[in-house]
Amino acid sequence: MAEPLRIRAGDSDRDAVLQVLMDAHAAGRLDMAELDERQTQVITSRYLDELKPLVADLPEGNSLVLMT
Repeated sequence: MAEPLRIRAGDSDRDAVLQVLMDAHAAGRLDMAELDERQTQVITSRYLDELKPLVADLPEGNSLVLMT
């Protein structure tokens, strides 16, 4: 069985995830070290399925819509 096609993330996808992370940091859910770590992962992500786990545990990410 063929592996499902992975969809590449665009700049707008990465920007949306970065905004969620900044909002979560402002709400006190992420400390500076974790914010920095996740931001680095966002910037280096190529595919949408790499972005979702970075905000899955944050309530601010509930409204985030990433094409799948």
